[in-house]
Amino acid sequence: REEEERRQREAEEARRRMVEEAKRAEEERQRRLEEEARRAQEEEEERQRRAAEEARRRAEEKAVRAAEARRRAEEEARLRAEEEERRRQEEEARRLAEEEELLRKAEEVRRRREEEERRRREEEERRQREAEEARRRMVEEAKRAEEERQRRLEEEARRAQEEEEERQRRAAEEARRRAEEKAVRAAEARRRAEEEARLRAEEEERRRQEEEARRLAEEEELLRKAEEVRRRREEE
Repeated sequence: REEEERRQREAEEARRRMVEEAKRAEEERQRRLEEEARRAQEEEEERQRRAAEEARRRAEEKAVRAAEARRRAEEEARLRAEEEERRRQEEEARRLAEEEELLRKAEEVRRRREEEERRRREEEERRQREAEEARRRMVEEAKRAEEERQRRLEEEARRAQEEEEERQRRAAEEARRRAEEKAVRAAEARRRAEEEARLRAEEEERRRQEEEARRLAEEEELLRKAEEVRRRREEE
């Protein structure tokens, strides 16, 4: 009986050590799984943060490029307007010079003819009136032409400005649409990552439960065998 009790104590001690060893192994495995899950979550968060930072940086670069394009367009429009104004002033100066030249020539002709032919003063006066009327008509025609040219320039500048504003609006709309699409894709990627993490956690929990059930079954089997050995020895 003492030998049987000693054997039972040894079997009980062996079973207890085995149970403790299995428990420690299960705790270590659970700790490793939790550590791996934590590292995976940290890596996923870091990846999402980097992706968001990259998206923000690209959006800022696009905004900078759009602002630069708008500034260049405004500068070009200003230079075109200045060039048109310079040309208009040059045309006005040339027209005035031509008028002055015409007036000078007409006055010279008038004086010469007065000096040469006093008898033809009436004819000369008539010719002067005709020259004055022609000059007036020429001046009025030039003025109308200049007003028409100025109107066309203003209309072209207005159309160019409207086209530039429309282009900038479309560019901004396109940038906003792409940013929204990127945000949607990032949210979908984050959702898939969370779903994958949840599925992995569920799989790990299922495996842990199966391992626990297997361990309990092994313990039960050991207890059953120990009990069978005890009964057999008692019978012997």
